[in-house]
Amino acid sequence: MRWTGLIAMLVFGCAPLRVVTPSSGTDVPRTTASGHTYLAPATWTVVDQPDKRITILRPPGGGENRLAIIELASAESPEAAARAAGLLVGIERPFDGPARRSADRNGFTQLVDFSFLSAASEHRALTATTRAVGTAWVVVIVDLDESSYTRLGPERGKVVGTLAAKGYVRPTLVGKQPHRFDARRRAALDAFVESARETLGVPGVAIGLIQDGEVVMRAGYGVRALGQSEPVTPSTRFMLWSATKPLTTLMLASLVHEQKVSWNTPVSKLLPQLAFGDARATKLELRHLVSASSGAARQDLEWTYRGQSLTANDVVELVRQSKPANEIGARFEYANLPVAVAGFAAGHVAYPELELGAAYDRVMQTRVFIPLGMRDTTLDHVLARTGNFAVGHEHDPDGVLRTVDARVNATVCAVRPTGGAWSTVDDLLRYVTLELGEGTLDGAQVMPRTALLARREEQVQLTQGGYGLGLFIERGLGPSIYSHSGDGHGFNANVLWIPEARIGAVILTNSTAGATLRNLFRRKLLELFFDLEPGAEQSITLAVQTRDQLRSFYRPLLERPPSAEMRARLASRYRHPALGDFVIVERDGRVWLQTEAWESEAVIYRDKDFLALATWDVASADLEIIDGPPRALVVSDGTHRYVLEEVTK
Repeated sequence: MRWTGLIAMLVFGCAPLRVVTPSSGTDVPRTTASGHTYLAPATWTVVDQPDKRITILRPPGGGENRLAIIELASAESPEAAARAAGLLVGIERPFDGPARRSADRNGFTQLVDFSFLSAASEHRALTATTRAVGTAWVVVIVDLDESSYTRLGPERGKVVGTLAAKGYVRPTLVGKQPHRFDARRRAALDAFVESARETLGVPGVAIGLIQDGEVVMRAGYGVRALGQSEPVTPSTRFMLWSATKPLTTLMLASLVHEQKVSWNTPVSKLLPQLAFGDARATKLELRHLVSASSGAARQDLEWTYRGQSLTANDVVELVRQSKPANEIGARFEYANLPVAVAGFAAGHVAYPELELGAAYDRVMQTRVFIPLGMRDTTLDHVLARTGNFAVGHEHDPDGVLRTVDARVNATVCAVRPTGGAWSTVDDLLRYVTLELGEGTLDGAQVMPRTALLARREEQVQLTQGGYGLGLFIERGLGPSIYSHSGDGHGFNANVLWIPEARIGAVILTNSTAGATLRNLFRRKLLELFFDLEPGAEQSITLAVQTRDQLRSFYRPLLERPPSAEMRARLASRYRHPALGDFVIVERDGRVWLQTEAWESEAVIYRDKDFLALATWDVASADLEIIDGPPRALVVSDGTHRYVLEEVTK
């Protein structure tokens, strides 16, 4: 049943309806028929059908996109709840994708995410999230086209993340003073990190804590590289990926203080080559680039596949040619290229005689790394991999932990203001100390206070918080928590601080699986400092169960190595003007995909009518195989679709 038919039935049927028209203001607190609460995104239309306990939320723009909240009196299991809820809103196909289980939250138990493996030709994302309260259930169904699913991520998260059971009282830190980080709490944190590291399969972790201006913990766990004995220490260098962003905006703050730029300066004045030829040339300001509100959709495949063959000028040109996905400043749209352009523009302001990339490297060294005493922090990927450094790791589809080819991580050099720094816990503790001290470090005012604090002003709204200038801001627990994480090939990082509590923390890991540990490390800190209800250990257990279930589900869909019949269907070379050449070669009985930046063993992924070339040991988008003539590979980032055609000459 198509959703247009369903909505006609809801609107014109005899059941009573409550229709909420879109608002242009802030998000709207809403209550379901059973008294559960949630936030409806501003500008979305809400249609309630109380007698059937169904609510339909629609984003602006019409079409078949929707979120549905369905309440059930009972169900035997999460699977049964998802199936019953789907039937109530016209979804007759079962949710046959893998299940993902999460820890109890917001007064609900049995939180399980289900997905439907839609045919490739449908280009839709369909998911169901179940949650139980007593014997009753609430199911949230998301049904969006692929591009909207990506673009509306913050709105999806808002509805699902704020949904709370009737009578649930959210935890708060208001009025609570943090405990002193004593020996007992250190032992508990040590045990948690070490247990989680071993359970998740993370070779090495480094952490650091600050309380009341003093470093109260700095520690390393495990090893720098699989199969080697060198231990991780607080001075081991890790890749930061997007945790580089707040360092870049710190540099920008120093230029703002000296009135070399302002947060409101049109970017085209800083980089004339960025003139768009339309209204964006004057409307796009520096602050938009670093606050995820430039209007640009995420566009990472160019640098992912081409890496250092892209220059800083190439990156600027990509942004100039990009088509805006949203109005400038209107909404959160996390994207890396705009931040890279902001960093390059700042470098040009400070050192106009240098090439854009070299100018950024110089201004970061002179205005951030040297003033803060961050001696082991660098943007040079060759220098970073000398001495005491960690190697990135990823699990392949068989669950085998492998080291990541350094060339894969070096791709971020093209956009390094957004994610190219390497650093240590010791260096980052100095940075967090500076943030907690509002620009002071070692008793001196190292950074301008006003410009530094301006980065913490919310620019766009998110669930229970927002995004500032290169900083996430969370207010759901009362006091503001400022942070930024980083995720890349085999590395995860996070820096955070709570000024009101005078607490800060750093965590660095050298495995993609470390993302789970990184996220739950924050939860564990709140449990230890503020007696927040325990949940970190349960979440680790569920994460491992989900990981194993996903592996069991997807591994049978992979053909390794590709059969002779499949190899014959592949061309030797494909090309796209933005992504470069993709070369297919056979070696040692395997098939390999070579891009301009790296290579990986390639396997075949089959799912219904979707046939793709997938990478084995590099996290990358699947390449849909199109039989010719001409033969082609198609790759999408959820917003942009690239067709790589066979090269025959």
